[in-house]
Amino acid sequence: IIDEGDSLFLDRNTESVNKRIENSWTNTLISCIDSYAVSIIITTNYQHDIDSAISRRFEKFEFKALSQEKQITALFKTYFPDYNFSSDQISRLSKKTVTPSDFAAVSNEKYFARKRTEEEIFNELLNIQNDKLKTRAIGFDI
Repeated sequence: IIDEGDSLFLDRNTESVNKRIENSWTNTLISCIDSYAVSIIITTNYQHDIDSAISRRFEKFEFKALSQEKQITALFKTYFPDYNFSSDQISRLSKKTVTPSDFAAVSNEKYFARKRTEEEIFNELLNIQNDKLKTRAIGFDI
């Protein structure tokens, strides 16, 4: 698996200060890919920046992001599979502030505390969200 493949497989037709070095890298990687019978997975957010010779050698799949509500629903199912959270609770957390690591942190508390109710878990996540919404952005106030 090669993450951020666009940084390794840069299009050789782009203008760059280090063009000779980058072209040499891309040529070498193409030779390596063609020399070995292995599966290679490349991830990128910039498919259009990948060299066309590399691009021709791969099947392409595009994954679209889930909606906020679907993300929250998936996180609840992953971290709290034994609970049934309401659609109202899910929509109240869909504010792009509660992250998978927040769900993991709340879920990991089960090892140190008694079994909690759905409402208690939801309120913990809502408190995290509200704390994040109160914090100031990093940078200068102008």
